[in-house]
Amino acid sequence: MLPILFEDNHLIAVEKPSGLPSQLTPDGRKGAEDIVRELIEKREGKPGKAFVHVVHRLDTAASGILLLAKTSKALSRLSEAIREKKIQKRYVALVEGTMQVEKNKRFIDYMRHSSRKAAPSDTEGKKAELEIIDSVLLADKTTLLLIELITGRYHQIRFQLSQRGFPIVGDTKYGSQKTYKPGKICLHHAFLSFPHPTLKNEITLHSLPHWNDSVSKQISLFDCLYTHPDR
Repeated sequence: MLPILFEDNHLIAVEKPSGLPSQLTPDGRKGAEDIVRELIEKREGKPGKAFVHVVHRLDTAASGILLLAKTSKALSRLSEAIREKKIQKRYVALVEGTMQVEKNKRFIDYMRHSSRKAAPSDTEGKKAELEIIDSVLLADKTTLLLIELITGRYHQIRFQLSQRGFPIVGDTKYGSQKTYKPGKICLHHAFLSFPHPTLKNEITLHSLPHWNDSVSKQISLFDCLYTHPDR
C-alpha cells in the first residue's frame, strides 16, 4: 500500500518510497504505477481495465510525491502543463559537506547521458537548471537543501549537486562517501503545485521524507516548502 495524498476521478497522487521504481522496469520489476493500477482495479472490481499513467517520473532511489493520471484527458492536459512550465516541483536533499550558498541561487549546467548516468556536456547538451531556495548546515557536516526544479532532466539534481562537490547522501553513483540504505538516497520530492486538468483550480501537495527525526524537524522549518511563489 502506498500512502495516497490526493485522489479524485481524474488524478491520484501517492507517496513513493525510495527503492521503488515509478514504472515497470525492462526486467519486469513492478513500479508504483503498477501498484496503483492494481489497487484501483481491485477496489473497483475492474481487473485489467483501469487507466493509470505517471505524469512525471521519480528516480527509483528517491522518494516523495508521485502524480498519476486516471484518464487520458488528465494525462494530456498535465503533460501540456509541464511543457508550459505551469507545474512547480520542490525537493529536499541531504548532501555531504558544508555547502554555503545564498538563497535563490540558480545552478545551470549542460548534461549528456551515458550508461544510465548523467555527465557534463558543452552548451550543445541538454540545459539543466535548478534553484537553491534555502539551506541549513547540520552538525555532522552535511547540508539540508530545499530545491526548486526548473528543468526536469534525468538524474538532474543528483548530477548538478555532485558537480559542485556535494553529492546527495547515499548516492554512490554520483560520488557519495556516506552510506544511507542500499538502493536509496536522501532526495525527496516534497512539494508539488499544478493546475487541475478539468477544474482549473490550483492543487498543492506536501510530503516530508522519513529519514530521521532530527532532519525532519529541520525540514519543517523551511517556510518556502509550504507556499509557492508567483508564477
